[in-house]
Amino acid sequence: GFDDRRIINHMLGVKYIVTPVENERYLPRDYQVIYQTKGEHANLVAETRDAYPFAYAEQTFLSEETFHGLNPAEKDTFLSYGVVLDPKEADTKKLNSFAQPLNVETVPYTVIAKNSNTAAVGDHAIRVKNGKGSFELQIKEKEKVENSELYVHLKGLKFHPEKTQSIPREKTSYTANVAFKQRNKSIFQSDKFSFSTYMFRDKMLFNLGYQEAVQDDDKIVITFDEPGIYELDDIELYALPKDSEENTRLAKKKQNKLNISVFEDDRIEGSIDQEKDSILTTSIPYAKGWKTTVNGNEVEKVKTNIGFIGVPLEAGKSEVVFTYRTPFLRTGFILTLIGLSLVVWNEQKNRKT
Repeated sequence: GFDDRRIINHMLGVKYIVTPVENERYLPRDYQVIYQTKGEHANLVAETRDAYPFAYAEQTFLSEETFHGLNPAEKDTFLSYGVVLDPKEADTKKLNSFAQPLNVETVPYTVIAKNSNTAAVGDHAIRVKNGKGSFELQIKEKEKVENSELYVHLKGLKFHPEKTQSIPREKTSYTANVAFKQRNKSIFQSDKFSFSTYMFRDKMLFNLGYQEAVQDDDKIVITFDEPGIYELDDIELYALPKDSEENTRLAKKKQNKLNISVFEDDRIEGSIDQEKDSILTTSIPYAKGWKTTVNGNEVEKVKTNIGFIGVPLEAGKSEVVFTYRTPFLRTGFILTLIGLSLVVWNEQKNRKT
């Protein structure tokens, strides 16, 4: 669901990617092919050395409220600097509040109708007339895109299907496709009556990968595959340039990692030594069943990076233990025993009578 966005992959600890050989051009910038199978359906394995540790300490934070106000590329970039916290839930008094530019470029462009017979471009709307309809974005300042990761963001997207008498109701599913040079990405909007899979997408973000050079005739082509009106509040292009300091921040995360001694399905143990108070940031999804102890004392976990477990740490050496128990498992077991006991008691009672 994150479209192999490089920094998101790093945060989630994605060290390897296994994919068909023809997808090599879609690999994030710092993933290198280390193995490739042979044959008609060959696969490759790509590796990065830049994946973040499973758990590491952070002293820099950004509030959830401020984080939600960033564009997607800025959100990705911040995750290389620090941790996202809700100050109402976490004590941030001894942490460093993040306050510096994120250096993400918003790229200007002009819209060009590719074929007026299939698509008409209006004010905040695209009309697809017959079958698929496409239009193009011509990048105005290509130097902003060069040596950068390029994203296309469709905002405020609403689809009004073309009315037809051949079916009982209008089809509300469609596919949006964005193509640039050798990369071609699609996102599917399911039908609103597909109850098991329906999720309304009013925003779509397409990761077009790292671009070394851009030519004057290189255009972004956006295609919708169903006839109708596609409302759009805006289309934004973001360029995330190479950051010479990112490796330094990565090295700091690795230096401040939790040294894990036990890693099991329901128990993780490790130690860490910190000069300052910090937040231990993990890639464990936030769930009620997890409990944390630091130096033998239970510590209330906090939510980090919107949906992961964090642990407040005081300066000094900390022995950290995570344990998981399915919520209400013991209560359910006791109730099951009581229920079985009642069944047996009732059966015995019926035999006596």
